[in-house]
Formats: sequence, structure tokens, C-alpha cells
Amino acid sequence: VLHSFHIKGKKNYSIHQPAPIHAIENMVTDKLSSEALQLVALGNGEVRMYKGKALMSVIANDDAVTSVRFGKYAREDNALLLTFRTGGLAIKLLSRNSNLTKSAVSAGPPPEQDVPLNVPKKTKLYVEQTQRE
Repeated sequence: VLHSFHIKGKKNYSIHQPAPIHAIENMVTDKLSSEALQLVALGNGEVRMYKGKALMSVIANDDAVTSVRFGKYAREDNALLLTFRTGGLAIKLLSRNSNLTKSAVSAGPPPEQDVPLNVPKKTKLYVEQTQRE
């Protein structure tokens, strides 16, 4: 579970994860902006990117990620380094023209909520029971 707390100690929100959390890293892409995204590495191989409560992106991997680091690597300012349980290393570079303001997952109710349920017709037994009551 990923918890967010206010500076005064009050809990803002909690986000339940589908697998255990192995590593957390802040992702600051712009030095002038104070906004940071949170990278959460899970035990099932996913790396989730959150901006507040909103899920921005999911990076799927074949192996469980043990550590995450975001920052400058060689000449690239925005590099994501992932180490895996088997000892592997993956380096993912963020494009300089990337736009991190749009969410990959739409906010609001899930689309399954709009599917109508199959409600059975009123049976003769049900109608008789309601008349008796």
C-alpha cells in the first residue's frame, strides 16, 4: 500500500498495489518545477508512475525489479535505471519532448460500470408474495 501524508502528519490518501512494493523513487524531470512523480517498483515486474493519486504510466518487465534510480546518466538528464532480481540492468531514457501531464489511465469510474446487469423478470411467485405482504 502506498500512503501519502500531509506535512502536518495527516494522511491524504492510500493507493493499494496489486503486488508487494520493492522500491520507490521520486522522478523530477524539470529542475524549475516542484512537481515530482513517484515511481513504484512492484514484485510482479511492474514499475508504476504516479502523479499524486493518478496513475500516469505502467512499465512491464519480465523479472522483479529490486531497485530504481532516476536522474542523470552520461549525457542524458532523464534516465531511469532498473536492476532486477537476476542481476540484470535496464536503462530507459525519457525523451526530451515527452509530455507527462496527460494520464495514461482515465480517471473516474471503470468502463465495466456502464454495462447493464441481466436482471430476471418478475416471476409469478414473486408477484404473489408481494401482494400478500
